[in-house]
Amino acid sequence: MQICLSTTMTDRQMTPRLTNYRVSDLETGAPLETLELHVLARAYYAAWLAVHGVAPQKRHPLPMFNATFEFGEPPATPAQGDGKHARQRAGGSAAR
Repeated sequence: MQICLSTTMTDRQMTPRLTNYRVSDLETGAPLETLELHVLARAYYAAWLAVHGVAPQKRHPLPMFNATFEFGEPPATPAQGDGKHARQRAGGSAAR
């Protein structure tokens, strides 16, 4: 059985923009670079954002994994209308 989910959002809109986070050992603080923990960190970020409406900040210890996720300031998102696209739609030149 195949399930298709239709959405009007692009993959880029649904994927959190994470560039400022770190996964480390809870006890030593040493970086942990396993794929599984990075996937978990991104899922944690997305779940936190969905529940709280803001990106997670600072240290989030996960004792059950002996790991800590440290989130910094989220990257700035570009403004919806940057003017360039509006000029192109209006027939104006984007390069000035």
